Amino acid sequence: MHFTTKLKTTSLYRLLINNLFLLMFLVVLLLLTLDTWYFIFFLGLYLLYLFRKNKKLFLIGIILIIVISILFWVRRFFIYDKGLSSFQGYVIHIAKKEYYNRILLKKGLYKIYVYDYDFLDIKIGDIITVTGTNKKIEQNHLPNLFNYEKYYYSQSIISIIKTEEIDITKKFNLLYIRRWINSYIENHFDSSASSFIKGMVLGDTSELSESVMDAIKINNISHLFAISGLHINLIVKMNKKVLSLFIKDEKKQENIISFFLILYLLITNYAVSIFRAVLMYILRIISKRKDLKFSSL
Repeated sequence: MHFTTKLKTTSLYRLLINNLFLLMFLVVLLLLTLDTWYFIFFLGLYLLYLFRKNKKLFLIGIILIIVISILFWVRRFFIYDKGLSSFQGYVIHIAKKEYYNRILLKKGLYKIYVYDYDFLDIKIGDIITVTGTNKKIEQNHLPNLFNYEKYYYSQSIISIIKTEEIDITKKFNLLYIRRWINSYIENHFDSSASSFIKGMVLGDTSELSESVMDAIKINNISHLFAISGLHINLIVKMNKKVLSLFIKDEKKQENIISFFLILYLLITNYAVSIFRAVLMYILRIISKRKDLKFSSL
């Protein structure tokens, strides 16, 4: 508490607390520039604006640019199409297609896609060792269209393997929670209903047909299937209502809710939108308890 009180009296803290949005906007411009060099002009103009506004803020911006750029290029050095034909990892997602199951495996920082044409009894949380034929990760076939290579690398996916042999190992891990939820939905609802429930609860729309996805877009209800702050808000409010019946201490309520939100983050496979919403909730609690005066912006 003493450290927090001391921190809040520093000029650097006051500078950051009043200009966090400006620095975050700089980060957004930097990330756009690292992806597409056309934005370098706008990044330069914005840096000039920060320099004229406050030289300390400009210096912090330069440090951010250096650190994020190093992290970006280090990641690029490790994340690329490794052309693997064998891999062992945890099953973190299964997308059921007409002619195959597309399985997402993870080991450490790396992920790979596995195409299982035999529809083996593989569940989320299983450890599998796969051997087969490597499929090259392709870029966009036409200029300025969706680039699969960039998307896969952003998801830390380093290879695609068409399976020839799969060895399955059952070993308990936290992913079994998602597995249990999937099994419960599949066993208690018919296939059409379960695909909707998975989309709305887990954000998994892989089992929805293209016609259904088009209908969702036409009716402007995509937000129901893109798990975000709306879902987190509902979870928080529902938990507060229930917890208030048994626990009157607001701090204890917030601690329990935070635990369930982190668990939900795991269940939804660390979806970026969920991660953002959970982080916002936890930061809001920290800000309130330590009187850090973070604005919602």
